[in-house]
Amino acid sequence: MGSSHAHPETAQVVSDQRQGQHEHASSKQQQGWHDPLHAASNMVASGIDAVCSKPRLRGVLHAHACWAVLAAGLILIAEATCKRSRLAAAVYIAAAFFQFAISGLYHTGKWAPSTHKLLRRLDHSAIYSLIAATYTPFVMLPIARVAGDVASRQLLCRIWLGALCGVGKTWLWPRAPKPISALTYVLLGWSAVPYLPQLLDAVGAQVVLLVALGGVLYSIGAFVYASHCPDPYPRWFGYHEVFHTLVLLASICHFAGVYQVVVKMSFGFE
Repeated sequence: MGSSHAHPETAQVVSDQRQGQHEHASSKQQQGWHDPLHAASNMVASGIDAVCSKPRLRGVLHAHACWAVLAAGLILIAEATCKRSRLAAAVYIAAAFFQFAISGLYHTGKWAPSTHKLLRRLDHSAIYSLIAATYTPFVMLPIARVAGDVASRQLLCRIWLGALCGVGKTWLWPRAPKPISALTYVLLGWSAVPYLPQLLDAVGAQVVLLVALGGVLYSIGAFVYASHCPDPYPRWFGYHEVFHTLVLLASICHFAGVYQVVVKMSFGFE
């Protein structure tokens, strides 16, 4: 008889204990303490977001520059003095537009990991193609006039082959250290230095100075890219924005030189 009266009380006690444990667990869950691993992963993710957040002006300069390149490029092609000049100008402008457009797209957007990897590779590949394309008008026109078509074609093939090797490096070794990538840009960019005297004979000091100044600005930009220095305003305008600014200034110098060669000078080609 006594035990029959104890069963309901015991059941109630057990029920109360279970309810208390459930409420305690719910309280912990609401406070984020129920899963230490989950809480730790949230902290790590928050830290990564804080560290990896890019400056607000990242890519904005190049995103706008691509349209200026397109407009100026159409004028350049339209005013070219001959078919060879128009072809050289078209190659140069196509590469310049692609470089600034893909850079602006890649750096301003927030992409899924797979898209981010693709755009990163395209962005780095575009740098190599722009270097080779910038050489193209100078090799096809003044250097071809001075050194001959055979020598100029050989030089142009070597330059584009170097660019192709750089593109291959980008796709096969996408996470190469920045100093290595920067060094390959600089080496390709200065690869035709032995031909500067011939270029000087063909176009004069003004154009050569524009080409050389652009090369120096690109080289300084490569150093900034590799060293992350200077990094003036990380929230708005960091080291990468300094790099992009130097790239744009270098491109302006080279465009001015290309314009002189393609529009203002005649080398006797049809």
